[in-house]
Amino acid sequence: MKKITLVLDNIRSVFNTGSIIRTADAVGNLNIYICGITATPENPKMSKTSLGAEKNLSWKYFYNTLDAVKQLKKQKIPVYGVELNKRSKNFQDFEYFKDSNHIALVFGHEKNGISEPVLDECTELLYIPMHGNKESLNVAITASILMYEVIRYN
Repeated sequence: MKKITLVLDNIRSVFNTGSIIRTADAVGNLNIYICGITATPENPKMSKTSLGAEKNLSWKYFYNTLDAVKQLKKQKIPVYGVELNKRSKNFQDFEYFKDSNHIALVFGHEKNGISEPVLDECTELLYIPMHGNKESLNVAITASILMYEVIRYN
């Protein structure tokens, strides 16, 4: 079975983090690296959106997201950042498990996105095409879409 590690890069809303964790539990077989200002499952507000899912997942905290990404790369795990920029590829046209049975997906701060040093370390960047006026979705929605896209290949 294929494995996914989520890397949460300085997500400011505990409710977004809780929602991501709840979806991760629904998807199954996920690890979560919680980085920087991202709330950890010990936060008492977490259960409002995670509804206890935080008790079912393996997670690890990193003060610095770059350390988390470098640790994954050292283990030969491809790291895919979800961010719109000139390097980004459409998430629907991407072969996720081409080189490994374990991948990592990085999701960034709601306003600032993934930090520049982390973007530089990502193996590839992915984006979700927007057809309306807005350029992005809420980070929890984005994470949900990507998690379910990736498990289609399991």
